[in-house]
Amino acid sequence: MAKKQLFVLALFLACLQPNSAKGEVVLAQWDRNLPNLTLENVSINAGSLSEAWKNISTEYLVRSVLVTRDGTSAGRPFVYQSPRCTLRELYDAIAAGYELTWTQDERTGVAWFYPQELSIQHVLSTKVHLDQDHFGLPMQTGVLEPLSVNNGTGIRVKQWGTLFQNTFNYAVDVPAGEYTIRDLLNLCCVANPTKTFFVQVDHDASFITAINLVSDKVQPVPVGALRWWETEVGPRNGVPAEAQVIAALANDNAKVRRAARNYLEAIIWNVPLDELAGGASSSSDSLWTSIGITSILVRSEQATHLASIEMMERLATGDLLTDSEPGLAVMTALDLARLTKDSRALGVVKKRDLPDNELTGIMPDACRVAALSDFVRQALDKTLDVSPAFVAIVRLAHEGKLDFKIADGGERSPAQV
Repeated sequence: MAKKQLFVLALFLACLQPNSAKGEVVLAQWDRNLPNLTLENVSINAGSLSEAWKNISTEYLVRSVLVTRDGTSAGRPFVYQSPRCTLRELYDAIAAGYELTWTQDERTGVAWFYPQELSIQHVLSTKVHLDQDHFGLPMQTGVLEPLSVNNGTGIRVKQWGTLFQNTFNYAVDVPAGEYTIRDLLNLCCVANPTKTFFVQVDHDASFITAINLVSDKVQPVPVGALRWWETEVGPRNGVPAEAQVIAALANDNAKVRRAARNYLEAIIWNVPLDELAGGASSSSDSLWTSIGITSILVRSEQATHLASIEMMERLATGDLLTDSEPGLAVMTALDLARLTKDSRALGVVKKRDLPDNELTGIMPDACRVAALSDFVRQALDKTLDVSPAFVAIVRLAHEGKLDFKIADGGERSPAQV
């Protein structure tokens, strides 16, 4: 690559750091505020700790990580009735019923339940080091599974089929730095309020299973999802209407767009997705809505969503790809390439003369698409002499997998077990 292009790329990459030279994840306030959430007419009757924890988490969409070990009282029934209580009170009851401690991570606010005989600092305490920022990594195949392949991390992860991957390959941003495995799970939680983890600790390893908190039934919007909207999207008057959801999915602020997608995922069974993009008032809103839908429904090579593809193909005219807001044009082209294995739209946008920092707002999203699709990465590789912006996407996507090394001399901390 020419020296001038390398210099421009370096400047462009510097612009990508959202809050500091090192890069930081923008943390949601939702987890931190959850314990104060008020619950009405609570009635829990479960046969075990895992059943009680999962039922509460799913019914109200309230997220915590559960850690257990052999010999606990996890099989004991749990019964709790209250006309009105806070989530903190319910969490205290679970902890008391099963000899657990619960605490919130100081940085992210994510709640953790773990046996009283353990210290949270001793849970998943192995440290790993990342030399570079990672944007848009698919959680299951890009974060958890690579960690489990390395014996030095002390964790094991069940590798499931494509349906499981499609649920759990949501995008996670991990800035460069040193982390414990617990820190990385916190970042995976922060990236999506509808997902959490169940950790089983023994003397050989910690077995981690991802858990989906989205109900598979049509039901009233969970109170936790409404709190997510208030905290991360904006004010509401009752349940957000379809037009409000579309407007949030198409918001100029990338953080709001991502939060709106997480809300949509939380209520996915309540929404007629095939018609949602068609209810938008403009082509740009329709495209952003379609991109948002596919970010939820299509996270593996085997999945698809025909209605969104048809909407994007119809609206992605040469004029739109050439003249519309650069972030929208690039994301439309990238998603079409991923979903259809057709790079013609990408060929149009790559000819645009984009300023060095023009794609900063969509970079995590662009990396998400590239990380999920080998076809997209190969198509972007062909732009090396055209646009430093596309070179940056390829570089930051890291082929969709966490690139790390074990810290502290490569030894797993015995305290984690």
